[in-house]
Amino acid sequence: MKLPETKRFPGWLRIFAAIAGSGMAILATQAAPAQASVPKKVAWHSTNLSTDKPDGDYLLDNNVVSPQAGPQTIWMFSNGNWGVESTQSSTTRVQAYPCIKKIYTSPRLYATLKYLRSDFNLTMPSAGGLIAAATYAVWLNNHAVEVRMWVNNKNRLPAGHKLHKASIIYGRKFTVWQKGPDSYTFVLAGAQEIKGRAHLLSALRFLVENRKLSRSDTVSEVDFGWEIVSTGGSPQDFGATNYSVSSRRKLPPKVATANSGVAFGVRWTLFGGVVAIFVAMFILAILMLGKISRAGRDRTLTGMFSRYGPRHQAALPQKEPEAESTGRVATAAVSAMGHLMTSGSQERLARRLDLAGITRKPAQWALIGGCIGVVIAATLSLVTSYVLLGVLAGAVIGWLSMRMSLSVRILRRRSAFSDQLPDILQLIASTLQAGFSLPQALDAVVREQAQPAAGEFSRALAEARLGARIEDGLDAVATRMDSDDLHWTVMAIRIQQGVGGNLAEVLTTIATTIRERAAMRRQVRALSAEGRLSGYILVALPLIVATWLFISSATYMRPLYTTTLGEVMLFGATGLIVVGALWMHRLIKVEV
Repeated sequence: MKLPETKRFPGWLRIFAAIAGSGMAILATQAAPAQASVPKKVAWHSTNLSTDKPDGDYLLDNNVVSPQAGPQTIWMFSNGNWGVESTQSSTTRVQAYPCIKKIYTSPRLYATLKYLRSDFNLTMPSAGGLIAAATYAVWLNNHAVEVRMWVNNKNRLPAGHKLHKASIIYGRKFTVWQKGPDSYTFVLAGAQEIKGRAHLLSALRFLVENRKLSRSDTVSEVDFGWEIVSTGGSPQDFGATNYSVSSRRKLPPKVATANSGVAFGVRWTLFGGVVAIFVAMFILAILMLGKISRAGRDRTLTGMFSRYGPRHQAALPQKEPEAESTGRVATAAVSAMGHLMTSGSQERLARRLDLAGITRKPAQWALIGGCIGVVIAATLSLVTSYVLLGVLAGAVIGWLSMRMSLSVRILRRRSAFSDQLPDILQLIASTLQAGFSLPQALDAVVREQAQPAAGEFSRALAEARLGARIEDGLDAVATRMDSDDLHWTVMAIRIQQGVGGNLAEVLTTIATTIRERAAMRRQVRALSAEGRLSGYILVALPLIVATWLFISSATYMRPLYTTTLGEVMLFGATGLIVVGALWMHRLIKVEV
């Protein structure tokens, strides 16, 4: 049987078919999805699910998290050129985290870092069932706190809850998620990146400014890799062709002690700012207080007579010449403060200044408090980097310090008046026995007694000379000095003037009674000293310990004000301290 003759094609047609077939094969290869594979001639690779490979300052880690995870092979040419092939089935949690680590044997203090950044160039598969995220992980405080930054995300949602604020880091917007008090995730919003630079210090700065981290936290490790949840059951390639981490610390001020030569760990900007603000406020306060004046201004004839004249003239408060003792800056500052204060507030403050025996104007006193508040606010803002907290704390502390100092001076002046009252009554009684009238006896008190008794009785005597009753003037003094003993004395004077009797003997009896009550009061105070000291210690102890822990171990105390449970505990502890302080005050207070 003769076989049929095959038809032969022309040569040029066969050459064209060969070229076209080769082109179609190339196009088909490019169009088909890349299959998972390990490149040839790699420097190292491993299928061990818990292996790692050190390379210079870096450590490559396969890091398969779940024991049910699928096969995974890690490989590397260098620490900047490495990858992994992973096959993970569908799941809801991270199965593997192949990553490269930069471990700092000497942790970097956040407050000393000038920058912390990383360059990357990654390969992220495009399979439909892929659930993974290319992420950085910054570990702080010896792996106690983790801050993630997702630069590329495929179908994955971060754990925890979203914070109200978003962070703009070098023009890119990140949403911030928090899981517990020690885990934060920055998720890149919008287009995903496969090449770029991650500014990790900016993420830490955002958390510090929002009181999630502290300036005393330290950076222990920086990781980069893929958190793989699922590859859809098929092998997928993940790769990095460019990777590096760079960090730089701020240079500390070159200040050392004469003996040890150890440099101080305080930044020169912080130190210079605090010193400049303190000096400026100190000079302003000194100018306002009138402490800067030319020598010899008070050596006038009137000044010498007041210095070497009678005793009561030296004891009476002298008005300071504002025009000579204060400068233009202080005068302008006082005038501006006077315009800011209302008339009612100036009147109330003027009454309290008068009770304290202070000759300053209300605007001057308020300006001193404002200067103190500015200094404290600037110092706290520079030290803690929390501007809002520093301003609020400075305003509150400045106002409280001035108000408490004024209250203490009023209390001391009233206490001094109470101590002088028995001697005053004895002097009045002796003057009455010598044949003088009551106004003449009060004039003797003004001339012979020291402040504050001389000034207060001089006020009552001046009112009597203007036509008021002497008893009303003394009653007003008793009200100003909050003296029950003087109230009873005025009542005895009113009764004596109504029914008659020996006023000198009555005043002597009252003076003896006041001395005995004062002695009893001092005895009770001595017996209750131990209880009062215990109360002070019990109230101050938790505040001192909490302050020390906030300074020395900020990470340990952070859950106290970053979690709901911690805030409830903090408010509860504050309430218990207040209740305990009031309770102990009532127990140790004895009325005599």
